[in-house]
Amino acid sequence: MTLPDQHWAGEWAYDPTRGWVPTGAPPPRTMRWGCGDIGFGLLAMFVLTFVAILPVVMVAAVQGGGAASEIDTNSPVIAILGLAATWGGLGGWSLIASKWRGLGTLRDDFQYWFRWPDDLGLGLVGGVVAIVAGALVAAAESALKIEAISNGQFLTDSWSTSRRVFVVLGLGAAVGAPVVEELFFRGLAFTAIQRRLGTGWAVALSTVLFGILHFQAAPSAAAAAFLVIHITVFGLVLGLLRARTGRCGAGVIAHMTINSFGVLLVMFGVG
Repeated sequence: MTLPDQHWAGEWAYDPTRGWVPTGAPPPRTMRWGCGDIGFGLLAMFVLTFVAILPVVMVAAVQGGGAASEIDTNSPVIAILGLAATWGGLGGWSLIASKWRGLGTLRDDFQYWFRWPDDLGLGLVGGVVAIVAGALVAAAESALKIEAISNGQFLTDSWSTSRRVFVVLGLGAAVGAPVVEELFFRGLAFTAIQRRLGTGWAVALSTVLFGILHFQAAPSAAAAAFLVIHITVFGLVLGLLRARTGRCGAGVIAHMTINSFGVLLVMFGVG
């Protein structure tokens, strides 16, 4: 009986249910990660953020005579540590889930790959659509006379104080954040939900999660709500790109387009 054509130099054995199989070969890898890993990734992000920022806050509070409420949460140090903790938690756990609990590659596990030049064009168009949709949300916010807030205040502050720091934070926002956030939200989270509930739920739930995770304190509840709505609209466009293309590449480009536009607004003093 002819053995199957496999790249295996060891011995073979006949299994009545599977036919000829290589003896001693490692079992085929399976995707054992799932929706629970979304929670693990978020937990890792929160823990790393706490570990990274707490010492800085404590030192600043001591130097300020214990006035922790006066600490500038948009300071460059806290902003950089916050970005690093976010990337370490969300991106780090995605890598762990793929390496230890999945097929071993981001493409096979999370459809995190690019098709050039298709994704470049789709991503740029998607980014523009998201920016226009965000402008409509901002117009509604202005019409309701709600004081708008931004989740990029740290960029505005660094532009006023240190251009070198601004370059670092700007690159982090325009390049680093899209790469990591798309890996987690449209890679791990989207795929896990899609496997459990289907594509529609994957778009909806990953979008809501993306928006909620960008919540921040604001002068009013309405301002905080509109910020979440703003980010959720962006997330919806990114989720639809993921569903339409079946991969994360176009979403990464669109996310970079959105965030780069925000960095340019800061540079030109708009908003």
